[in-house]
Amino acid sequence: MKRKLLFVFLFTIFGLLFINYKVEAKTFGDFYNDYASMNYNQKIYALHTTQEQGNNFYYDTLDENGKEIYDAFLPAIRAGYPFQVVIEDRPEAELQALFDVAFDAWEAFNLDHPEYFWLSNGAHKGRSYLGTTLVGVNVRPLVEDGYLIGGEGGNFNQTLVNEDANHILARRAYLKQEIDLLQNDYRKLRYLYTWLIQNNEYDTDFTSEFAHTPSGALIKSDFGKDGSLYEPVCEAYAEAFQMLANYANLPVITSVGQGYGSSGWEAHAWSHAFLAGKWYFTDVTWGDPTGSHLGEDYVDYDYFLAAPSSEHVIDDEAYLPVPLSNVAFDEGLLNEFHLVTEENYIYSDNPIRGYEELYILDNPAAELSITYFDSDNHLLSEIPSAIGSYTVRARGALGSGYETVTINFSFNILAPTRNTVIYYDKDDNILISIPYNIDSPIPPYEAPFVSGYKFLNWDYLPIEYTVHARPVYKKLEVKFEDGSGNPLEYEFTSVGDLYSTTLLNTIPKEPGYLIMGWEVNGELLTDDSQITDDVTLKPLVQKVVYSIQGMNKKSENVWVGSVFKSDNVIEKIDVDEGVRVTYVELSEIQDGKQTLTMTFQATNSLDEETIVATIEILEVRTFNDILDWVKANYIWVLVGFGGLIVLSIAISLIGKRKKGKKE
Repeated sequence: MKRKLLFVFLFTIFGLLFINYKVEAKTFGDFYNDYASMNYNQKIYALHTTQEQGNNFYYDTLDENGKEIYDAFLPAIRAGYPFQVVIEDRPEAELQALFDVAFDAWEAFNLDHPEYFWLSNGAHKGRSYLGTTLVGVNVRPLVEDGYLIGGEGGNFNQTLVNEDANHILARRAYLKQEIDLLQNDYRKLRYLYTWLIQNNEYDTDFTSEFAHTPSGALIKSDFGKDGSLYEPVCEAYAEAFQMLANYANLPVITSVGQGYGSSGWEAHAWSHAFLAGKWYFTDVTWGDPTGSHLGEDYVDYDYFLAAPSSEHVIDDEAYLPVPLSNVAFDEGLLNEFHLVTEENYIYSDNPIRGYEELYILDNPAAELSITYFDSDNHLLSEIPSAIGSYTVRARGALGSGYETVTINFSFNILAPTRNTVIYYDKDDNILISIPYNIDSPIPPYEAPFVSGYKFLNWDYLPIEYTVHARPVYKKLEVKFEDGSGNPLEYEFTSVGDLYSTTLLNTIPKEPGYLIMGWEVNGELLTDDSQITDDVTLKPLVQKVVYSIQGMNKKSENVWVGSVFKSDNVIEKIDVDEGVRVTYVELSEIQDGKQTLTMTFQATNSLDEETIVATIEILEVRTFNDILDWVKANYIWVLVGFGGLIVLSIAISLIGKRKKGKKE
């Protein structure tokens, strides 16, 4: 029997997480001690696996009666020896139907769940009667001879099952930890296939009592076990492969039938593994051929994920998985490398390595050997940069002591069909890159504004298929004049700086006017204005125009209205845009008038102008107007009053005379 263990440490490093994982990885002994702390029942529960395809394949072939019995086996096994399923209190016809499918149900469960390694593929079934009436059905799985005290006919050896469960649970967990470091399912299945072959030797003399159970392939000489007692035949190989793979969520089933070997046709068991959407024939037993001319570590991979074999005939073709591949698995279907590349790259006069990302999936930190070949397959001494077609060959190891993998891929360096113009600012920072057709003119781009300078043109510098455009500026010539056209001395830098000076304070103005700021072509310059060409700036002097809400203008700075209250006076004064009222003072009423003192400010230049307005109170003015009229026309007023008195006397005398005549 082979004693040599293959310890393959695959250093898959994905940042600090995987580094920590490798440092904290458990040994087989660690796992063994973990499970040794469990009692028997806990171990039986821990053995169960639920891979959706691998642990349910044969269950799905049963009818409803078969599934009912199948579902009863798990609780019966957990309940302990004799693991018997009993079904009662049913109509006789139902019980008979259950009895008829009892063997099929157990065979399906046993094939789906090889983790219950002490149970054989045989079973006893029985019926119980009350008189002549069928009242119950029972099914009892048989125990492998190796797990009966004294062999066939002996009592159930729970102590040995407990010991072997500990070994199998630890072996299963340790191997899963190892393959979890591998990034694709192909490598994981290949690892398990290889481990089973390199750590086992076929029981050619058929002396092992465990040759037909997974324990024959999984228990080795450690922790007090004598591994020489555990040697497998085909059934143990296949079921161990299924158990390990399904636990790692890799769908594998065991198939049984006839295999044609050196002794002709004989009962045989093999596997089917599901990968990349199809089932593939696999025979671990035949991958471990016997012969003194073969080394202990020899592995025949011709039976790993292979095409269906004419030397294997399944007992019932209804149990062939679908879709079943009729060709061997192509390893190239699974990427060993993570590769990000382009078919075509555009010439740039720089070396082009032909990829953006390239590393081995199972060992990202592995150093890669990368070589380049031209279209004539000549080895290049450096990364290519010239226009042409190239092949890249990368090689690296999957891990320490593991095989080397290779990837070949091609790429082209093409002559560009388009140029690119790159525009820069005055500090040589890239503003924008614009591709354009070689036969087309260079697309324009607006130069950025630079205060105190005017843009003249772009300086275009073509280099290969790229045009570099840099702006050319000239310092602005900005002149200043006062209101009379006399020149003023000032070194212009920016509009903002211009308004922070006292230059406008030297400009004369008439009362009632504000210096709004500097203007060019009749437009006022603001902090946001941009001067892009030579210019002469002049002060913009503007008459203060205002109105007072609720009052009528009588004349310049004379207003007529009702009594003007002092509350919120500023809000009642309306001014033009660019002007604001900063101060008001309202006097008391005197001689029917109020005085309103107002300070106006230009928002841009902050120049100020104070105006004093007179407000005539409308109610007082009306009375005074009447009094003035009376004073101006008093003679006619007296004549009017006298006439009214004479007229009144005359009317009174006439009335008295008429009265006397009547008497």
